[in-house]
Amino acid sequence: MFLMLMLCLLTETGKGDVLALDTYEIYTRPLLAAAPDGQMVLADKENKRLLFFNPEGEKIAESGRAGKGPGEFEYIYKVVWDGMGGRFVTVDYNRSVYAYWHPDGRLDREVPRGLRLANPSFFGDTLVGGMDINGTKGSEPKVVRLVGEQEFVLWQRAPLEAIHGTHAKEKGMFIQVRFDWDPRLNYACDGTMAAVNYSDTPKVTLVRLADGKATTVFDAKFPTPPVTPEHVKKVIDEVDGPWRQMVANALTPPEHWPFLSELKLDDKGRVWTFGTRTEDDAPVAFQVFDAGGTRLGGGTLPEVPEAGLNDTYYLLLHDEAADSWSLTRRPVTW
Repeated sequence: MFLMLMLCLLTETGKGDVLALDTYEIYTRPLLAAAPDGQMVLADKENKRLLFFNPEGEKIAESGRAGKGPGEFEYIYKVVWDGMGGRFVTVDYNRSVYAYWHPDGRLDREVPRGLRLANPSFFGDTLVGGMDINGTKGSEPKVVRLVGEQEFVLWQRAPLEAIHGTHAKEKGMFIQVRFDWDPRLNYACDGTMAAVNYSDTPKVTLVRLADGKATTVFDAKFPTPPVTPEHVKKVIDEVDGPWRQMVANALTPPEHWPFLSELKLDDKGRVWTFGTRTEDDAPVAFQVFDAGGTRLGGGTLPEVPEAGLNDTYYLLLHDEAADSWSLTRRPVTW
C-alpha cells in the first residue's frame, strides 16, 4: 500500500494527521514523493535541498545545496519515486539533469536530461512524459515513452492552435525560451498504463505502454465553472518567469480553460480525474474510474493530493494567516 504507514511526527487532528513543515524551516510550497513502504522525500525548492524521512516519520537525511555540481540544485522542477529502480529522482531544469537518490539520502548517480520531457515519470530504464510543443505553427502535443534512445509515441494530436512566441520579456531582459510542454495537456502513468486528457475535451484516453494501444476512452466531464478574462489573468499572474507568456497563450481566450486540472493513477488501477476551479479557496471536485471507464465515485477535496490515493492520501495545505505549510494525511473516502 502506498503511504499506509503512520508518520510518528504527524499530529492527530479532527481533519487528519498533520506535519508542520516550518519545523524544518520550509516556508514555501515543497514537492513531495513517497515510496510504497512509506519512505518520503520533501524537496525544498527555495533552499535547494531534499529532506528524507523514514516510514516512522523521522527525518533521516538532508541532501543537496545550491550549485552546479553533482548533488546540487539550481531549480528543482520535480521529485518522483521510481518503483522499478528503487530510487527517488529529482529533475533539475536549469542543470538539465536527472539525479537518482537512495531512500537514505545518498546520491546514486546523475544523467543528462537528453530529450526534454515535461512532467516525466520514471520506471527503471523507461521514461514517460509530454513533449513537442515549441511555439511553432503546426507543432503537436504528445505523450511519449523513451527507452534508451528509442522514442515511442503513445498519444498525439494537433493543438487547439499553435502556442506562438518563443520569447518573453522578464525583469527587463529579453529571454528566448523553447517551449517543450503544453499546459493544456494532462497525463498520468503507473508504469503499465498512461491516462491522457487534452483541455478542449473531458474525454480521458487510457493507453498501454507496452504497445501504445488505446484500450479505453471515457468521459470525465465536471460541471464547468464560469470563466472570465479576470480568472485567466489571475492564473497567468501566478506563473513565474518566462513561462508566463506560454500559459497566457494557452489559456487565452477564456474558452480554452481546461475541462480537467489533473489526472492521477493509483496502485489499484483506478483513474482519478480532478476538475478545475476559479477561486483558490474553492474545493476541487474529483471522480474515480476503473480501467474500463466505469465511474466508481467522486467528491471534493481541499486540494489535489500530492501522493497516496489508495487508502490514504497526502495534501500540502497553506495557512494564509500564519503563512505556513503543512503536510496532511487523510483516509480516502468517496
